[in-house]
Amino acid sequence: MASAEDRPARKQVATKPGPQKAPTGHAAGGGGDFNIWYGKKIGRQEKEALQATTRMVPSRDTGRTQASRGDRFCVYFAQGRCKEGPRCLFQHRIPTADDDKMLSNEVDLFGRERHGSDRDDMGGIGSFSRENTTLYVGKVPAGGAGRDVKREVREQFEVFGSLEAVRFPKDKECAFVKYRFRGNAELAREAMMGQSLAKGDLPLNIKWATEDPNPGAQKRERERTERRVRGALQEQGVCLKQTSYAYPSHYQVPDDAQPPPAKR
Repeated sequence: MASAEDRPARKQVATKPGPQKAPTGHAAGGGGDFNIWYGKKIGRQEKEALQATTRMVPSRDTGRTQASRGDRFCVYFAQGRCKEGPRCLFQHRIPTADDDKMLSNEVDLFGRERHGSDRDDMGGIGSFSRENTTLYVGKVPAGGAGRDVKREVREQFEVFGSLEAVRFPKDKECAFVKYRFRGNAELAREAMMGQSLAKGDLPLNIKWATEDPNPGAQKRERERTERRVRGALQEQGVCLKQTSYAYPSHYQVPDDAQPPPAKR
């Protein structure tokens, strides 16, 4: 059975779209940012995300382009506004575990250079100093009237890749969406920035999540990073097993406390 990647990629727009629009019917600014981990406001207001005018639907938009496996992914495809379709030089599909293995730490899925540290507002492309796969999703509606907002968030984000966890802090209009692979998180951030869960909702404001201060969570993240590095080294043929070295019987291990012999 032919997959979606075997068909020609769809032209998502006929011409280059105009700028995104400011949300209508809502007051600008909103409340102050709330630090979920520490349970307090952090002084500055969260910026309103612009309402996206296009949207990428993987089941509809995935398709074959001029790109090959290993080439960069199309950021305009992720945003639902690539006008090239099958002529595009970049990939139009959902990244896989194999793509994640080939992903360089210095650039993101779209080939954009990552930075030494995160932006103060945790927006932007991200940092190469840590392997962040968790998105902070702001402006999540409170729900009510029989509406299952938690289900909506999961369903609308899981189409971009395998999820490890989705967390909804109590009484806070936000969520933390953790992907299994960084490439999927990068794609989802571009795809869902400025989108609304439903008509009439504020556009979502998506950032990279800050590091969880919980020692247990930090330990799990270190172990996850170590497993990733070890796996990459083993695939390159590097032996990671500890082995002992047998010195020759006549060899005497130098004593660091003794001064080196004088030169003659």
